[in-house]
Amino acid sequence: MEAAAADLVAALSSPSSYAGLHSRFAAYLHPFTPYLPSSNPNPKPPPKRATKHNKQPPPPDAATLRLLAKRFLTFLGRALHLLPPLVRASPGSGDKSGEAADELFEIYGLLLDCLQAISPCLAGKPYSVLLHRGRFVCCLESRGHLARADAEAAATLDALRSALSPPTTSTKSRRGAASVDSVLLPDPGSAGEAGTDPEVTVLAVELTACLANCSSKGKVKEPAPYERLLSLFKQLKPWLR
Repeated sequence: MEAAAADLVAALSSPSSYAGLHSRFAAYLHPFTPYLPSSNPNPKPPPKRATKHNKQPPPPDAATLRLLAKRFLTFLGRALHLLPPLVRASPGSGDKSGEAADELFEIYGLLLDCLQAISPCLAGKPYSVLLHRGRFVCCLESRGHLARADAEAAATLDALRSALSPPTTSTKSRRGAASVDSVLLPDPGSAGEAGTDPEVTVLAVELTACLANCSSKGKVKEPAPYERLLSLFKQLKPWLR
């Protein structure tokens, strides 16, 4: 690992240095900028007038992916390994500890977006990045970032469904995403090897628990989130057998 990367990893272990750390990470990871979601690190959507011009970032070509992965993969893996316990170990909200946790969350989200960008050229499970996303969601919920945790959990669940479903099923379910009866989690029998992977089951359970906790802790009164949960509970049962 190069010196600049090592310095950033070391800074994660120094609680007094979190202020401005996200900017340092963003500067180091600048080569990823063209391939990151335009909303990162700000979760707010772009203005409606600009929506047509803010499409998803273009996928990098294979050669660029390999170069980015070769240079940054070890750094991303090391930092993502350190972040979950660091976020959970930062108590408080609205104080210095809370500000430190917020800074870490912005770093966490940035690293995940970078890992997602190079994921097409990585060996291993096609949903491995989603396993990291699941831990991120759990951290958000445990820190009380309920609205963001709910949104991230729903997005991760949708990405998991797309990764596990056959293309035709994925298209149909996406068109019916607004429906309570839409496929939120495919049957394990149609998910190939992933259908017997305990990590996928754990991820699905954690995302479901997070959605339930966010609705409960947030005292949500609208019926839609609970109807979504009821549908998800039914679709989760086959994964628990």
